[in-house]
Amino acid sequence: MAGKKITPKLLAEAMRILPKEKCITVLLYYFFQLSDVEIGQLLNIPRSTVQYRRTNSFERLNQFLEEHADEWMINSNIENNERGLLPYPIVLAANKGDPEAMKVVILHYGSYMTSLSMRKLRDQHGDIYWGIDEDTRDRLRSKLMQSALTFKI
Repeated sequence: MAGKKITPKLLAEAMRILPKEKCITVLLYYFFQLSDVEIGQLLNIPRSTVQYRRTNSFERLNQFLEEHADEWMINSNIENNERGLLPYPIVLAANKGDPEAMKVVILHYGSYMTSLSMRKLRDQHGDIYWGIDEDTRDRLRSKLMQSALTFKI
């Protein structure tokens, strides 16, 4: 994580990837400074289970933070723009085909494209649930890239 900023929002998002029992273990250890033995006694589980949950969670959190820190930096810079607009240099670079600028554009509109891609789907048992239609999201992403490249500046 050298040179990358971990924001409270990024850390909260990383904690959401953990199963409940591992999240509780991490919170008790790092934020309440309880020992593995104390956590084991509190949760009525062996100390070795606490240690496994903690070390496994730390590896998963570290991996998540490594993979997403840059995205959060880009998103937080965009969020700081009070109108939520992409900076002009990003738009210009994306229009010229710069892959990094295109990535910023896609990240900026990612949640909007995801919300547009929500559909009622059926699982293998025929039950209906709301989910993301990946084909629709991919088509929206492709259309966004095409539009960014052909946008008249």
